[in-house]
Amino acid sequence: MKKPIIEHWKSEMEKDTVKITQSKIEAVKKTFIHAVSVRVYDGSSIGVAGTYAPFDEHEITQKAMDVLKLKIDYPCAPTSQETVTRSYPSIIPNKEIWINEAEDLLAHLERDMTTFQFQGAFHHCIETTQIANEMGLDLKSQIDFCDLLLTFKSRSSTDLVDGYIVVKTPEWNPKKIHELLKKICAAWEHEIPLPVGKQPIIFLSTEPWLLSLMVRELNADKMGTGSSLFSEKKHHRIFNNRFSLYATRNPEDHAMIPFFDSEGVSLPDDQIPLIFEGHILSPFSDKRSAHRYGYPLTATAGGSFNEIPHIEKPELRIKPTSKCMEELLNSHTGILVLVSAGGGYAPDGAFAIPVSTAFLFDGQEIVGRLPPFNLRSNIWKIFGEDYLGTLEGYLFKPWGYRPTVIQMELFPG
Repeated sequence: MKKPIIEHWKSEMEKDTVKITQSKIEAVKKTFIHAVSVRVYDGSSIGVAGTYAPFDEHEITQKAMDVLKLKIDYPCAPTSQETVTRSYPSIIPNKEIWINEAEDLLAHLERDMTTFQFQGAFHHCIETTQIANEMGLDLKSQIDFCDLLLTFKSRSSTDLVDGYIVVKTPEWNPKKIHELLKKICAAWEHEIPLPVGKQPIIFLSTEPWLLSLMVRELNADKMGTGSSLFSEKKHHRIFNNRFSLYATRNPEDHAMIPFFDSEGVSLPDDQIPLIFEGHILSPFSDKRSAHRYGYPLTATAGGSFNEIPHIEKPELRIKPTSKCMEELLNSHTGILVLVSAGGGYAPDGAFAIPVSTAFLFDGQEIVGRLPPFNLRSNIWKIFGEDYLGTLEGYLFKPWGYRPTVIQMELFPG
């Protein structure tokens, strides 16, 4: 038996957290997690063992060797002959200044929006990931970013949450966050009637549900076994010719993940198309599914530090089609969805979801809040005849997702 190849995976997470309750800082916490794992390969099987620091490298390597004896199927070679280090710095001040600015932001929100309460958390994260082996692989990534979730609730509302903003960005900009929340809260207090019929619906975030069917059905194992809605449609045009979808590890897409996956696979330009101009090109894969079904590698393997690498939900983005919202809306108003939950896609692609918070949008500004309603459609229409396009920039900075506009039938809630 030839000598197994040994590979090391290291992950460090340093995180400062500001917890917010009733528009005030409730707690400040620092977290540091250092995890390591050893993988061993013999050409047909894999052994993995992981732990948290501090650790004994000889002991963890021996545990991985013992797992290798279980003959867990892995007929794939480790990634080799690549040495790259990338660092993605942030525009975030030191901890003391950052916390003071967060406190000032909350004070301004409470002063300017007296009828609302805010809750959530601000996180400043520095994630360092490295994978290296005996075959010349040594990849290292360090990402520095701000992760913010802030919910708001009107003091007169009976709902638990009336809206929220989610920001994942290397730029900490409390002034922009304040301006955005001020616009949203002002519009929330101005209720207007619900338009009738089919309307342009603006989705700020492609996750978790707008692209959830793509995550479910473009999985390589599902495509390969013939159980996907798209299994018989590869290389066929089934969507709008303006609709293209890609998996990304690019920080410019606000992915905030390493440029390589858990198997050390990276991509040219940090992205790969899965759907191009309405044609399905490929599912997303890991090494084992790509080997089993003959699919290309898409750098979408994941798993915890002590797990065998497997297919993981990728960061998906829609390719932009337009440079301005007025063009996407064809100079009409649209409906901006902020809070929706409790629905999604049926197995056949039918789509329905209730929307609890949405606003009328005139192409430049939020006009007012609409009453609750329901949306209904199906995957073939959403990214087919009813797909209007995706904005090249961001509708509201510091939001990290490009808005997508789709014609949909709406019904009163």
